[in-house]
Amino acid sequence: MNSTHLIGRLYSTPVLRKTASGSDLLRFTLKVERDNPSSEAKQNTDYIPCLALNNRAKAIADNCHKGDRLGIDGRLQSRTHEDETGKKHNSMEVFIEKFDFLTPRISKADQAALSSNK
Repeated sequence: MNSTHLIGRLYSTPVLRKTASGSDLLRFTLKVERDNPSSEAKQNTDYIPCLALNNRAKAIADNCHKGDRLGIDGRLQSRTHEDETGKKHNSMEVFIEKFDFLTPRISKADQAALSSNK
């Protein structure tokens, strides 16, 4: 079984791209904290590469910004690519199958009120 469940924050604001066939594609990094069992000090952070396609890609790109919390369910997949020198590189990423927005949304009226109070 290949199943991954993560909750984290977007490392940067995602940018939607198009594939050669015209499908929506979104690659972003999810910043996930984990406990450090060897110390009571601060937590360790993992930076997990993620991939979303089509409607999922568009929804995340339209509604999420750097620092927003996101819950994702998906699967790990590996890919191989070649750099300009011909050297092959392997990488792992989470292919997103389901997701939940976990950062509360502020209405435009509330945003205006907050801005006017500054």
